[in-house]
Amino acid sequence: VMENKIFSIPFLEYASKILGETNKGFSTAEIISYCNSYSVQFNVEIPITSLKDKYPNKRTILLENLKKFSSTKQFFILSELCEISDIEKNPEVMELKKRLYEKYGELSPNKSSNELLIIKTKNNLKIYEKSYEKYKEGIKNFDKKGNNRHILDDMRFSLESLLKEILNNKKSLENQIPILGESLEEKNISIEIRNLFTQVIRCYCKYQNENVKHNDKISEFEVKFIIEQTSVFINFIIDTLGNKKSYINGGD
Repeated sequence: VMENKIFSIPFLEYASKILGETNKGFSTAEIISYCNSYSVQFNVEIPITSLKDKYPNKRTILLENLKKFSSTKQFFILSELCEISDIEKNPEVMELKKRLYEKYGELSPNKSSNELLIIKTKNNLKIYEKSYEKYKEGIKNFDKKGNNRHILDDMRFSLESLLKEILNNKKSLENQIPILGESLEEKNISIEIRNLFTQVIRCYCKYQNENVKHNDKISEFEVKFIIEQTSVFINFIIDTLGNKKSYINGGD
């Protein structure tokens, strides 16, 4: 990754405030432990390494230590700390991660295929538990370069589970297509969009059936495409047919 963008001090201060928030952020000991781990990992000396060091508060510990890393390392550290953080207890982390990728996304080591799309999809899916868990598992396996067939299967299961809950039935993904078309028509979605959407899902099902069962050599590029396409499907379905409120109003 070309390091052609530098983190601003105000952004680092903002990130440190969220991750070191008094009640919902990391503890002082956790921040020191994580900073020490990154110091060893990246061979970078940091100023605050122990609870015995003088410091005004844990936010300052994180900020002063972050300043010693390069921009790409700062991006990596903040991105990972956002993942480690318990978003259920500290939902401001979701907004931090969104801003991190919007402002400094070019510094990403390109873990997931489209990080902002992934963030939005996870956010929308949190109220659809079965679908959310499978989607999250698929993304985790992709980031760890897991079995591609399993990742494809996770994506299909996530989409199928979502449709079962929203359309209130137990049908397979293939058998949902005509019902999905009718449901979109009831929401006054144009016939062109309905036809495009259902046709793409038919192709998606065909690809899944052929490759999950019979193909051991699925390329990473195809898996990225399926993850992104599944994410687009999920967000469109929730936006048009979902009847639950988003996990965080207006949040991605």
